[in-house]
Amino acid sequence: MKQDWLLTKLSDVYDVRDGTHDSPKYQKEGFPLITSKNLKNGKLLFDNVNLISEDDYLKINQRSKVDQGDVLFAMIGTIGNPVVVDATPSFAIKNVALFKTNKLQNSNFLKYYLESEFVIQKMLADAKGTTQKFVGLGYLRSFPILLPSLQEQRRIVEILDQVFAAIVQAKENTEKNLKNVKELFDSYLHGVNAVKEPLGNLVNITTGKLDANAANENGKYPFFTCSREIFQINQYAFDCEAILLAGNNAVGDFNVKHTKVNLMLTRGHM
Repeated sequence: MKQDWLLTKLSDVYDVRDGTHDSPKYQKEGFPLITSKNLKNGKLLFDNVNLISEDDYLKINQRSKVDQGDVLFAMIGTIGNPVVVDATPSFAIKNVALFKTNKLQNSNFLKYYLESEFVIQKMLADAKGTTQKFVGLGYLRSFPILLPSLQEQRRIVEILDQVFAAIVQAKENTEKNLKNVKELFDSYLHGVNAVKEPLGNLVNITTGKLDANAANENGKYPFFTCSREIFQINQYAFDCEAILLAGNNAVGDFNVKHTKVNLMLTRGHM
């Protein structure tokens, strides 16, 4: 730990609250009630939000009013997904942790800390509940944080912002290049003056003979089904180079394989 960094609790630095635990009546018009499902990828999503009356909105905000610069954190179900409130809010929160910040702290530094691998893994390990995992308000208030000076917080946020912006740009460039390659390939195919031939005349098309229940967790060979997940099995049915695709094309992936594999009944092989 750096000498000028302070090891403390979240509640010693931030005003840590949570939203209502009641279930107000939903209606067609009114104020948005933000829950864990509305926090995703650092943003607030309002396209699938429930609306409540003004009376319920005001009642909830008596104890958990959200202000610009605060940080929201999902504490039930999917734990994490912190979001910095970057605009003047007009919503209430339910089962969501609220970290109220001040001018002496950087909201984005707290967001990066709360979504770090260390924090999320520790909270998941400590979470309570069986059907639906959760972390309580008392747990969040006592959770440790290593806090540098405000100047250092700003410096760290600036570096991380640049890194993540570069990652997003690289991803966008990759997707654009893939799209260009596919368009070029499609235009080439349509421009070729060739005789059309049924695919079955060129390759052997067959399907698997088993269902998903044939999978064995400790099996020796990969077992492909319509799922994206690859299972295991103790017997193989094919030992050749092949293109695999889901029989109902649910996955939409066309993968070239050359290994000993087995297939579920609805998975195509050619």
